[in-house]
Amino acid sequence: MITIKAYRGEDERALIALARELQAFESGLYELMKPADAIGAWYVEMLERKCAETSGAILSAEYRGEIAGDAAVLGKHVEEGDEDEVEHSYAYVEDLAVAAPFRRKGIA
Repeated sequence: MITIKAYRGEDERALIALARELQAFESGLYELMKPADAIGAWYVEMLERKCAETSGAILSAEYRGEIAGDAAVLGKHVEEGDEDEVEHSYAYVEDLAVAAPFRRKGIA
């Protein structure tokens, strides 16, 4: 059973581990990524700040008692509009990660 819950401070280590796993994967796709081990508490603080600024939330997915994934959702991401668009806002998934052992279980 998968439980989605609001992120809590005691989940910080798990969230950092997920972010490092994602960073390591993305480093193979983008050459400008920081090393995975450079991701730390500052990353969680950044997500918390962005969520606070946009009425968003960090969510944790729990599977069999373990944090299996997370998502940071910005509640009100604002686009100023350019040239042919008007200003508009929408929710935006800033970050989404599922740990390798928990993939293909419908968590994401």
